[in-house]
Amino acid sequence: MLKFFCSFLFFFYAIASPSIAGNITFTEDGFVIAKVVKLGRKSVNHAAGMTNVVTGKNELLKNCDSDCINCNTSTGTCVACKNGKYLADNKCLNCPAGANCNGGNSFSCSAGYYKNGKNCSPCPTGTFSNPGASSCTPCPSNATCNNGNFLCNQGFYKDGNACLPCFHTCKTCSAQYTCTSCKAGMQLYDLNSFLICANCNTGQYSKEGDTVCRECPIGSYSDRAGATGCIACPAGSTTNKTGATSIGDCYSCPAGTYATREGCIPCPKGTYSPKHGSGRCLPCPAGTYNPTIGMTSCSPCPANATCYEGSSSFRCNYPFMPRDGICVL
Repeated sequence: MLKFFCSFLFFFYAIASPSIAGNITFTEDGFVIAKVVKLGRKSVNHAAGMTNVVTGKNELLKNCDSDCINCNTSTGTCVACKNGKYLADNKCLNCPAGANCNGGNSFSCSAGYYKNGKNCSPCPTGTFSNPGASSCTPCPSNATCNNGNFLCNQGFYKDGNACLPCFHTCKTCSAQYTCTSCKAGMQLYDLNSFLICANCNTGQYSKEGDTVCRECPIGSYSDRAGATGCIACPAGSTTNKTGATSIGDCYSCPAGTYATREGCIPCPKGTYSPKHGSGRCLPCPAGTYNPTIGMTSCSPCPANATCYEGSSSFRCNYPFMPRDGICVL
């Protein structure tokens, strides 16, 4: 009763004295928290206690762990810790290696770890674990386990904790009829909302893991479906378009040109192609030259001049000078 009366006296004294009233705080549960109050030359520190003006009970403020973000100061009980910590025995503890902590009163081990007392231990070789597991599971069939995680082997997809086979034309898949890449000679094909792999058409090809077929480049052809590569045209011949489907699409290059994957190309200066269907151009022999492209022969070197092999021009011997295609004094 005396504490209750003193609390009311302090309450009314604080109202009458602005120097004190500015140093008290009223809480929702009826407590008055007094801060440092100056009385003349003396200072009185009431910060360590608080008084309930309803019950008259004086209670001490109780502190929580420094990493606590939700503290009941009446009891000194921590309700929640900072993110990256977990609550145990009213203390905020560091998150163990391999764990996830959100400030609550427990921690969860990451995938590839299992809960081992107050720690998370890595799963042994040949096993795996999902997040929050208390033990590790043997690696499933058709899978490879590394660092506590499992990956399905090529041609299989993950279904829960198992690896099931993809559709037979898939190289890889995310579900049985959802191919993500194809075997060589195939491409992805949408069939009634299913993604399967189907053969490339003639004139096309694909490599292992491709999702689309490519047209055979100029100078080659593919005469069957599901080709993994294209066949080069015979030497000295080429095609006039991509996607050729037979050897009949190949044609011989005319004299003065040579066959490439870009088609028939004129022979450059200093070279020639004497016949139909040449696969390459020949350099002009010594004593001849060729100043233009696409020629079937080379011109003789003028008198009093020198022409080296593969020359595209002649050089007059000293003291002769070039004039109108000849060498003169």
